[in-house]
Amino acid sequence: MAALGEELVYRLAALIVIGALAAAVVGRDWRHPTRWGTGPGAVALVVSALAFSALPGHVAQMAGVAGIMPFASFALVLGWVVLRTGALWPAVAAHAILNLVTISVLATDGSKVLLLGVSGMTLFGIVAAAEIAGRRSGQLRPVPSAIDLTAVST
Repeated sequence: MAALGEELVYRLAALIVIGALAAAVVGRDWRHPTRWGTGPGAVALVVSALAFSALPGHVAQMAGVAGIMPFASFALVLGWVVLRTGALWPAVAAHAILNLVTISVLATDGSKVLLLGVSGMTLFGIVAAAEIAGRRSGQLRPVPSAIDLTAVST
């Protein structure tokens, strides 16, 4: 439930509000994220990632300033997936999986390698799935090659 709550606030509400405001400031259509452009989308991702990283539970886990990086990068990846696909559930599932594995490893003094491996596979899987979903929805198109590989030279 905690993952669902955080995703609703930081990957849905914050992204939409901040991105729409940024798009309106630069004169873009603020009503739909696909029309915001890169700048407002990036502003929404960065600001919501910093807000997510500043949660008291996250700050308590940080040993120093560099401790913000895991939380901010996680928030950026999940925010990008939500903006790319328009779907919140993959971010909720990834967040819940990582919370469960982290709590299990910390509570049992388990292997940090296991935590790193599961985290890496989960994040890789969600990014790969977002790429596929982006291509299928037409939001992400392959870049045409400048080299014609079908031409035969004699």
